[in-house]
Amino acid sequence: MNRTKRNGETSQRRALMVLFLAALAIVAMQGVARAGIEVDTANVSHVKYGGGPNGVSSRTWSHTVNGALPYRKLVVGVTGRDVHSKNIVVRSASYGGVPMILINRGNQDWAIERNVAGLFYLDNPPAGTATVEIKFDHHAEVIVAGAMTLYNAAPGDPAAELVRTGSAGNSALFLEPGIPNTRSVSVLALRGNNSITAIAPGVAHVNEKDNYLTNYLRGGLMSQFQSASSSVAIGWTHTSTDFVNAAAAFASMGAMTINIVGPAAARWTPDGGAHWYASGATVDLVPGDYIVSFNPQANLTSPDEILASVVSGETFSRTAVYKANLAYSAGPNGTLTGTVAQTVNYGGSGTQVIAVPDLGYQFDKWSDSATVASRTDTNVTAHKNVTAAFIERMRTISYASSPAGAGTVSGPASIQDSIGEITFTITPNPGYDLDNLTVEATSGTVTALGSGNYRLSNVKANTTVTVTFNAAEYNVSYVTDPAGTGSISGGAAVIQAVVGTTQFAVLPAAGYTTFLVTASRGAITNLGNGNYRLSDVNRDTVVTAVFVKKMRSIAYKADGEGTVTGLHSVQDTTGAVEFTVEPAPGKSFAGIDYDNTKALVEHVGGNTYRVRNVTANIQITAYFM
Repeated sequence: MNRTKRNGETSQRRALMVLFLAALAIVAMQGVARAGIEVDTANVSHVKYGGGPNGVSSRTWSHTVNGALPYRKLVVGVTGRDVHSKNIVVRSASYGGVPMILINRGNQDWAIERNVAGLFYLDNPPAGTATVEIKFDHHAEVIVAGAMTLYNAAPGDPAAELVRTGSAGNSALFLEPGIPNTRSVSVLALRGNNSITAIAPGVAHVNEKDNYLTNYLRGGLMSQFQSASSSVAIGWTHTSTDFVNAAAAFASMGAMTINIVGPAAARWTPDGGAHWYASGATVDLVPGDYIVSFNPQANLTSPDEILASVVSGETFSRTAVYKANLAYSAGPNGTLTGTVAQTVNYGGSGTQVIAVPDLGYQFDKWSDSATVASRTDTNVTAHKNVTAAFIERMRTISYASSPAGAGTVSGPASIQDSIGEITFTITPNPGYDLDNLTVEATSGTVTALGSGNYRLSNVKANTTVTVTFNAAEYNVSYVTDPAGTGSISGGAAVIQAVVGTTQFAVLPAAGYTTFLVTASRGAITNLGNGNYRLSDVNRDTVVTAVFVKKMRSIAYKADGEGTVTGLHSVQDTTGAVEFTVEPAPGKSFAGIDYDNTKALVEHVGGNTYRVRNVTANIQITAYFM
């Protein structure tokens, strides 16, 4: 910039900036909306002096600053003329005793005279009415100066400035490049009583001529709002052959709005944490580059920092999103399908993840107590790390047997699905055995292990093991010994093992009697009257009836003198024996006496007789005389 900084100006300026930023932070926190840079037209002030050839080196006047206006900047334009020399220079300006910042100054000489012009500013001037004082190096015979308060103005130096001098009419200044959303202020010093008009759309706030020698100096102070980005001429039309024109473009405040997708406690800061703002807050800021950061929130990932360029008169707007990490894992005996590591926006939703159990297991629950294997987390507001737990998938086992009382089945009441194996035991009751049964399971595979033990495996549902017993039966055959000596009748040819019974009759043939009835397997019970019962059979068996000859005794008796000789026993019914009778000498045989209901005696010839058809013990008496 074409200006000279005096000792103390820089430190003073910094002090004013600190005060201004403090005020700015307070206003921003109160949520005052940004607006375009404007002129407080109700409080434009000026001074005019034309006191004669001796002149003055300073001049004062009163100016009022409206304290309700935000982001205030006081601008003072100074014009003056030394009609006797070329020594005059615009030196300084102050407001209420506070030095103002020199923007630029210039002069135009001719003959022995000089016109001067200069611009000053003060950020955040105190509210109320105070004295503006301008000073010159050397005396000014004529002075025309003015002050205006800009508001919604960015603090600090102008965005652009320029000084132009010349000896032709229509002085026009071009601020290169054109800067949008700025307020350009121009001060003009003319020699003589010339017409002066601000070039539209400029607005003249001060347009005065001196009161010394009538036409020595005409000065003007004007402003123009520049909204386009192209160069815009700011200047005056006039007929003066000599002029000094100084101009500066002041930037509007910019603004920043940050919308946060995150918890209500989330805040953003554009100044390294000096001030924090809630989501959606619009904060007025000095144009420039900022780094926007965000306060940490528990169990969330903060948004990345935003490099923001705040432009004069514009609002920088962004949306920042807190993120949540979703981490899914599977415990033993299972796996997951889906994306197991996800990052989602705050309040957003993840994608589906499914817990898949291994064979023989089932999903139990997630570590956050969710009980559905498939999950899609919605409205996520915090990091989440969950693990799927799996447990053995058990199937129930029930046992049944048929017919009732035929036997028992015992074994575990449950089995692990698909991969489990258990052993159960079948115990037949008497009359049934392990060789004559069927085993079925409604689910699973049954394998015989021997000795009544079976294995059940590959069960995929609750199952029932059913054992069907069939009675154990054995063949019964009947034999008489010796053959033909009797008979066995009425007995069954097949008998149930152990518990089965059958009755049969044993009938000896004529002349025989039953001696013994036996069974090769089982027990024989004599029921009397030739009836027997076979029981406790545990294998095929042979029933044998043993018959022996039935013998009858024969007693012989001689009545008189003589003898009777013969066998003393004979087989019942079928047997026959002979006997002889011998009378003593001189005696004769007189006859035989016996019980003919028990036997039959017949004469064979001579002294020989035969006895047969004996059915009981008998006595045969021979009579002699």
